[in-house]
Amino acid sequence: MDLAVTCLGISAILAVIGWAGANGRLRRNAFAGIRIGSTMSSDVAWKAGHRAAARWFSIAAVVAFLCGFGGVVATIAGQPDVTTILGWVGLGVALGLLAPAVVVAERAARATRR
Repeated sequence: MDLAVTCLGISAILAVIGWAGANGRLRRNAFAGIRIGSTMSSDVAWKAGHRAAARWFSIAAVVAFLCGFGGVVATIAGQPDVTTILGWVGLGVALGLLAPAVVVAERAARATRR
């Protein structure tokens, strides 16, 4: 059940970052967001990068939520092995989906320099 709850928590964090980034409410900071050189170079680049990556953050949040919810259901149904599998799959896929988010954020942030 721990992995299921972790997936649910990660999904909430990703959803908030994605939503705030898409709406320009996520300011440059030391803790949350895509913190690479190109996005950190200016406020304009930060906002452009996070707007571009918002879709990927949302997809990652949905995947993590579905796997976390499925894990909770599996735990209630007495299937701890299924819970573990869903937890690891959810975390792995969600983190994997952040790679294209970084790529599109990088491109969008660099485009602001032109």
